[in-house]
Amino acid sequence: MDRKYATGLGILAIGAASLAAFACSSEAGAPTPTPAPSASATGTTPPTAQPDSGTPAEVRKSGDVRLTTYFSGAAQVSAAFVTDPAPKIAGCTSTASGACTFVDCDANASSKPASLVSAGALEIYGGTPEISIPVEPQQGVYVANKAAPAGKSFVTASRVSVRATGADVPAFEGTVDFPELVKMTAPALGSATSAPRDQDLVVSWTQGAANRFVAVALSARTADRAMALTCELPAESGTGKIPAALLGKLPAGPAEITSITFARNKIEAGAFDVLARVGGESLTAAGDAEWTGRITLK
Repeated sequence: MDRKYATGLGILAIGAASLAAFACSSEAGAPTPTPAPSASATGTTPPTAQPDSGTPAEVRKSGDVRLTTYFSGAAQVSAAFVTDPAPKIAGCTSTASGACTFVDCDANASSKPASLVSAGALEIYGGTPEISIPVEPQQGVYVANKAAPAGKSFVTASRVSVRATGADVPAFEGTVDFPELVKMTAPALGSATSAPRDQDLVVSWTQGAANRFVAVALSARTADRAMALTCELPAESGTGKIPAALLGKLPAGPAEITSITFARNKIEAGAFDVLARVGGESLTAAGDAEWTGRITLK
């Protein structure tokens, strides 16, 4: 099973759940409204309240752009933009609990929401030395891979630009600083690693920083189903839990487990709120390899 961030389900199965959660979440970076000064503070008379015009509030649309780097030096860019505030994928269901989302798909599902639209040509640019990854949409799907360069490209604190030429989604540009990758300390992965499905799974790491996140994902397959459970946890805390309520939805037996450290920024593009994430594979406690492997769920 391919371990590249989508954890075997395909980019859009997880992305659609993220888009739906982001569209409904105030945590995604929306600014807090500044309260208007009071009449006593300004010495003015407050205006008379006007009747409701009956015009519905604007429904914000969503975009999700990701740059994921791998220990080998390779990089992957993926993106999706949808007009539906609650995008759905035929053959897939999703369940959310706090910062975690479980996605269960028919193994033959398209992994593609029906409301995908285009933002034109997309480009991820930056790093040391600088590197450009252009992506053209294929029926609204953005996926591109960059082979490992001769030297390092996206490194800690390097500024990454995310930009699109515009189409259904207006042109936009924003930046995200590449984060320091955390070192995972628990669970320690090995041939004998196991976890009960009826208990929360504790994950821990070092080198977490404010405004950074750790995405821990478990994925598994049966003959006809493909499932993934992803939790996006604040890196600063150094620890988090994968809830038993969602862990129990995965089948007993072997599951792939991976982790990505990322930073994020919200970019406004007309009626679209685009969440840009950049980051890379979290490291082992020794920092000498990517933290990924198998865990047996009981």
